[in-house]
Amino acid sequence: MQYRINTKLNRYRFGLMILATGFMTLAIITSAYAYAAIGLLVLAIIVSAYAHTASLRCYIENNRVYIEAFFMCGQKVQNGRIYVFNQNGERILEAVTDKDGLCNFEPPCKDDFKIILRMNSGHRAELELTKQNFIDAEQDALKYLMFLL
Repeated sequence: MQYRINTKLNRYRFGLMILATGFMTLAIITSAYAYAAIGLLVLAIIVSAYAHTASLRCYIENNRVYIEAFFMCGQKVQNGRIYVFNQNGERILEAVTDKDGLCNFEPPCKDDFKIILRMNSGHRAELELTKQNFIDAEQDALKYLMFLL
């Protein structure tokens, strides 16, 4: 069984989407084309920036952490640097994504840690794994085994 952890929603982009929605609402209420134009411009900026945002998907299976790095447009992140930090902020592991944006490793410990993806282009994504994620993954694996028996 897989336990998936996704990156957090970017609050800045969410705020811009609310702003664009506000301008579009003003355009509808007041019939002012200037508000509609501003709303569409803000929305276009958000969509183009969001399409090239890096993201991480992660799951735990058989005591290994599997990572998929990708851009929101669907393109895989090749040769992205993966850094794993413990609770004290110390780097405990380093890896590189393959041509399909994939990477996996055996975690040095089943505790809380942060995974950061960095690319030469300056893009970055991060997610956090907790001890509870490992416990849940083990419980899911046991349930699956019980189902097979």
